[in-house]
Parts: sequence; structure tokens; C-alpha cells
Amino acid sequence: MLKGILIGGGITLALVLGFLPGGISRAKPAWWRWLTMAALMATVIAAFGLPTGGDFPSFTTVTMSRNDEVPQPLYGTIVEKPTDGMVVLEDSRGNREPIDVSTVPEKLAAGERVILSTSFLRGERRYVARRLVSRDPIATLPLIPGLEERARNLYFHVPSAWLSQLAWFMAFGFAILYLRRRRPEDDVRAVAAAALGAIFCILATVTGAVWAKFNWGAFWNWDPRQTSIFLVLVIYGAYFALRSALPNEDQRARVSSVYLILLALPVLFFIFVLPRLVTGLHPGAADSGNIGPVLSPEEDTLNPTKQILFALSMFSFTMLFFWMLNVRIRTGLVELRRRRRMAGSAENNAMHENVVTAIGSDVVRLP
Repeated sequence: MLKGILIGGGITLALVLGFLPGGISRAKPAWWRWLTMAALMATVIAAFGLPTGGDFPSFTTVTMSRNDEVPQPLYGTIVEKPTDGMVVLEDSRGNREPIDVSTVPEKLAAGERVILSTSFLRGERRYVARRLVSRDPIATLPLIPGLEERARNLYFHVPSAWLSQLAWFMAFGFAILYLRRRRPEDDVRAVAAAALGAIFCILATVTGAVWAKFNWGAFWNWDPRQTSIFLVLVIYGAYFALRSALPNEDQRARVSSVYLILLALPVLFFIFVLPRLVTGLHPGAADSGNIGPVLSPEEDTLNPTKQILFALSMFSFTMLFFWMLNVRIRTGLVELRRRRRMAGSAENNAMHENVVTAIGSDVVRLP
């Protein structure tokens, strides 16, 4: 419940702020720009700076999936005074286990909250702390089995994919407005939204490929979601290829607007439907019981810090999208006015030349 409220609230607030202060065609106020920059900086700092701290169940799940004893971060409270190089750690779920801290040089005390980089020695069936990661951390990110530290990509990949979809449907709306009102300004807005959609589609593809490399062993696996985002990227590219092939401005705006409207349903299908109909590696596929760390109700994905940070990332990236869209639209409108002035000036010059030619002909015919 809290997860839905935070994520939905972050997106809704960003959408409201994206449209309301002056609309999307006027310069945003200074406080709006500072808010966006502060949110983006906070997202980046928290995504890379906050330590990961797992509980014993998530730690066990991660270590069982590995062939080696790679240390994983365990977060908890030392509940007993350290004796003989051993402490008893209690995690956030109330699980307690003894941990060998004899190789940790720092002094540990009962009652301290710590994150220990720990290995589980299967042969000896005991936990051994390799080093102290953090003492009394302000906040921690959860240890998500299957993702571990790679989960930090979550705060960049998912917002990019979301914005690639939002951009198309904004362009779709402006295309409808253009066909109804035949105002070139609406075509400028549609092109601006589509251009940003293509950029964020590329970012989603790249961040997804990096994630796939470390999770699935290759940058590209033709997973349904990888395939669908690639098809959407092709659709974006075809849109701009179509526009560049039509020299007449009015014809270009009409045909590209129809293209945006006709391809809205295929984009919707490729993004939301196709990945759920076929089997694949990505969470949420037809044969997958895992719906992913964003929607999963599992306890290790309900870490409050992770939920707040994800909501912040969705908010900050959506605000960045509207800022870029605002600048792109204003630039396009300035270019549109410049072309109109040039066209008006050329028309006036042509009329002047016609008048001069007519006067010259009359002078020649004088007796």
C-alpha cells in the first residue's frame, strides 16, 4: 500500500508540476528548476551512496545461488557483548545468528547497528565478517536476491523506460490536437515529445543491456522486454525518417501526426502486453512467478528507503523530462516564428519586385 502511494504520488506530483506552472510552452520559474536539480542530485547521491544491508533470509538466498563465498552485506543490531571474537546479530526481521568478527579490526559494542560484509562458510556452517561496511547508517537499501548491488540500476532504468512511454502518448495527444486545429505549434510540441521519447528509449535500452550483461551473461538476449523496447525504438526512428522524407511543412505535419496516432496501439502492445504473453528472462514474463522488485510484495523489496528513493527517482526523472520538453518546445516555437518572419519578408520582397516591375513597364509605355 505504502509502495503504491509513494510511487503514484511521485509520478502524479511530477505530472502536475510539469504542466501547471506556466504550461509546457513557457519558461519554468526558478524555484521549479532548483527543485528539479535538487531532486536529481538527491537521487544520484542516494542511489550510489547509500549502503546495502540485507537480513538473514535474503543473505541466505543470495549465497545459495552462488558457487563461491562472495561477501554480502548483513545489517542488524549487535544484541550481545562481543566475546572471543564473536557477536550475535539481530536483523530487521528479528532473526539472530552468531557471527565471527575476529578479522574485523574495528571495536564493536552491544546495541550498535552495523552493516558487516559477511561470508557464510558452508563447510563449517558459520558466518564470518570480512569487514565493517558502516556503523549506525542513516538509511540502507535492501539486499534483493538476484540483483544485489546491481539493484542501483533500478533507479535509472525504470524511469527511462517510463518516460519513453509517456513521451509517445504526449506526442499522440499533440498529434490529435494538430489534426483538429491545424496549428503548427501543436506539431512542434508533438515533435519535441517524440524526440525526447527516442532519447529516453535509448537510455532504457542501454541501461537494460548493462543490467542484462551482469544478470543474464550477455548484453542482448532477445528477451521479450528487450525486443519490445527495441521495436519501440525502431518506431521512433521511423517517425523521424518519415518527417525527413517530406519537404512540405503542412504535409509533413499531417502525415507524421497520423503516424503517431496509428502507432499508439502497437506501442501500447509492445510495452505492456507482449512481454506478458511470452516466456522470457525479465520479471513478469508468462512463465515467471517473479513480478520484479518494483511491484513485488516480498518483504525484502518493501524497504522504506528503497521505496522513497524509487519514488524520488520517478519524480526527478519526470521533472527532468518536462524541463527538457519545455526547452525543446520553446526552441521549436522560436524557430517557427523565425520561419514565418522569413516567409513574410520573402513575400513582401516579391510583392515589392512585382510593383517595381509594373511601374517600370508603365514608364516604358509612356510616349
